[in-house]
Amino acid sequence: MFDPFTCLGYLAALAPRHPLHLAKTAALVDQSSDGQLVLGVASGDRPVEYPAFGLEREFERRGERFRDAFEMFRLAGETPFPLGTFRRFGDLQGLADLVPKPVHGRIPALVTGRSRQTVDWIAAKADGGFHYFVPAEHVPALTRVWPRA
Repeated sequence: MFDPFTCLGYLAALAPRHPLHLAKTAALVDQSSDGQLVLGVASGDRPVEYPAFGLEREFERRGERFRDAFEMFRLAGETPFPLGTFRRFGDLQGLADLVPKPVHGRIPALVTGRSRQTVDWIAAKADGGFHYFVPAEHVPALTRVWPRA
């Protein structure tokens, strides 16, 4: 028997998600785990994924798409009755609220790789970042590029 949480985590990672769906699902998991969720987010780096979701024109603009999605995710999850316009995802008109909200007011989000963002943007907007498949000897160089708080 497969562990259901491992399977759900795997399935959630497969699809590009609308930031409102992501905010709602993440808040529910966060509430269910008493605020223990740490979310990994990424722009997607496989060209074959985008056409499968009808987003073939978005692959080259995935960095912009990621920024829009991240900003909408944050705003929806952290602000009561959020208001904002997002080029690729539509408008939040301040007429509805996303509930539940995260237990601690914000879900920690770690950017995977760089997701086509600058280190300064990641440091300012996210709660951290991580790289995968990085040999141990490359880790010191990666940590040196991070701004000091």
